[in-house]
Amino acid sequence: MRLNQNQIKKLVKFLVEELEKDGIIESKNEAQIANVIESIITKDLKMEDEIEREAELLIKKHTANIHAEELDFEMLIKKAKIELAKRKGFKL
Repeated sequence: MRLNQNQIKKLVKFLVEELEKDGIIESKNEAQIANVIESIITKDLKMEDEIEREAELLIKKHTANIHAEELDFEMLIKKAKIELAKRKGFKL
């Protein structure tokens, strides 16, 4: 996960304050909305991390072929991430 839990909480606090300031949410729902937003962000970041790990494992299985054909390892991981995300219905 690229953001730690403290950073996520700060981001959520900022988002909730902005939504409240813009009149999109009411202050009586603030805590509940913050919890939902935090949960969504955390779940999204974990899914992205999972896709990254899967892509790296997939490419590492073929490391010998990659080196033999002088392919770009980072580019292959990026392509694998995009394909895995697409299969999972996840937008990077």
